[in-house]
Amino acid sequence: MIRSLSRVAACGLLLGFTASSANAHFEEGQIWIVDQLSDRLYFVNPANFNVNVSLDAADGLDGPGALGFSLHGDMILGNYAGNSIFEIESDLSITPVLSSTDGLCGPFGGNAITIGPGEGDVYIANFDCSTIMRFDKEYENGVVFADATDGLVRPGAMAFLANGDMLIADRGAANGSILLADEAGNVSSFFVTPTAEKPISIAVRNNYDVYVLTTFGNIFRFVGGDPNAVQFLGNYGGQSLRGGIILSPDHSEILHVSTADSFLRSIDPDNGASAILATIPGGGGGTAIFTPNAQYAPGTASEFGEPVAGTGGVEPTLEGLGAIRIGQPLSLAAENFLGGAQIVTFIGFDLEESILFGSEFHIDLNEFHYSLVRTTGGTIGAAGEGSFTYNFNINPDPSLVYLHVYAQTLGFDPLGVQGFTFSNCLDIYLGE
Repeated sequence: MIRSLSRVAACGLLLGFTASSANAHFEEGQIWIVDQLSDRLYFVNPANFNVNVSLDAADGLDGPGALGFSLHGDMILGNYAGNSIFEIESDLSITPVLSSTDGLCGPFGGNAITIGPGEGDVYIANFDCSTIMRFDKEYENGVVFADATDGLVRPGAMAFLANGDMLIADRGAANGSILLADEAGNVSSFFVTPTAEKPISIAVRNNYDVYVLTTFGNIFRFVGGDPNAVQFLGNYGGQSLRGGIILSPDHSEILHVSTADSFLRSIDPDNGASAILATIPGGGGGTAIFTPNAQYAPGTASEFGEPVAGTGGVEPTLEGLGAIRIGQPLSLAAENFLGGAQIVTFIGFDLEESILFGSEFHIDLNEFHYSLVRTTGGTIGAAGEGSFTYNFNINPDPSLVYLHVYAQTLGFDPLGVQGFTFSNCLDIYLGE
């Protein structure tokens, strides 16, 4: 977890230096499948696609129907029949963390789990009581995020878009609906399936494509997350009331299971071509599937603070570009500085308001930080022509998820305050 990393280690990871995984068991690329009918958790080895039973009813599983991974890097498993939520650590030890006494409505439990952007809140959908609950990352402070009064009927799978809105597969709505909820839980319609089939699983790709699996075994693709740009990807396995899709950690393939058959499939997210990877034993098929880092929780690069103008009254800017998530490139574009001048970009982990060279500065220089000195392009001395783009590769280590990093750039400018000009500050919030 990021709170256990030193500031030096965290900054090294951000800038692309190598690091070892903090979790030796739940590693990126591993495949985990639950089967609600046989009360089993399966582990699929991605090297050879051998399938092994990891936990079953003897370990306390009681109708497992939902999977996720918490901010702590532990597995979250929802017992539908048992109306409980388990946290499973890397050694497969089980800790019950939520039950009806914590506000989970019953008599049956959650059928879908997802982790939200922000501080890693845990969202649990229960279609039997038309409710989505939200708990903090410690499984405390549970509140109703949305319920029947907001238009939910039988909410199931959930996924987040890049803007932080939640998509909800509601199999009880007319014709089966994909609903959209903002961060306050206000619900609206996103898409109504074209036939009587119902949505049962949702996945969001890091290019913002949305994929929906239905009870008919069909997968629809919404290109760029546009509900009007729908593509039929294909039919996989036939009709089933239970099943799941996820994207691989690099989002190059869709992994699919359902109770219609006993196969784990790989599906091309662009053209729908599929291949069978493994057979799931027990005859029940798969109810839900997950792999660490498969869930796309988008990051952000928010601008705040006022820039300080220099020559010609031009205000410089600092902008974050890219997916803003672990394992992806990140660029910081410093623009509108004096041409051919030196600039210094400060990157740190703590905020502290101060006055630097007569202007407002936001990064705490008393804590660990980086300072990167560069020379802008453009005509020397020309107002607003100076720019420089810093390019980084964010390490895919999952312990970096939800890390806040701050950046601000100052530039040498003889007509700026005390000879300097300042950009806005960036709050870079890393997603999965």
